[in-house]
Amino acid sequence: MARPIPPPPPSSDPMNSAPPALHAIEPRRTSGRPHRPCHAIGSGGTGIIRRSRFDRDAMDEVFRVTDRWGRLVTLTRNRWISHIVANYPELASSADAIAGTVHDPTQVRYDRAYPDRGVYYRPSSRPEPWRGLLLRVVVAGGTDSRVVTAHLIEDPHRGERHRWP
Repeated sequence: MARPIPPPPPSSDPMNSAPPALHAIEPRRTSGRPHRPCHAIGSGGTGIIRRSRFDRDAMDEVFRVTDRWGRLVTLTRNRWISHIVANYPELASSADAIAGTVHDPTQVRYDRAYPDRGVYYRPSSRPEPWRGLLLRVVVAGGTDSRVVTAHLIEDPHRGERHRWP
């Protein structure tokens, strides 16, 4: 069962512009069929949510996860297959690492070209030759956020302003 998330404090931050009513986790309906229950991955309410593998309504989502500000972020199956796996095959088995980076990043920055996008960083847990790299996940949107891309890099991009910490 989904747990409600308290709304974040008021802010003039463009990435944190969701109205308070939209901060509760609610199942996304893509058809008129009834929704099957969600279950959390990990232990103790990690905030990473996946629906039952038998839920046809969720076939278009790889995951939905809350970020540190309580926004719900989605990675669609289309984006996962046609962009991330197609362009960065080393991440083909890293959906959980991408979700973990959005949920618990080591740093968050503003995208230098798109002010409504957040860039989430976390050290890669991949084996050699990717050890020591950063997993960079770009998230777009305010109330209905989505993963735009994810890839491994050596250092954060120049020109990105710090958002957190």
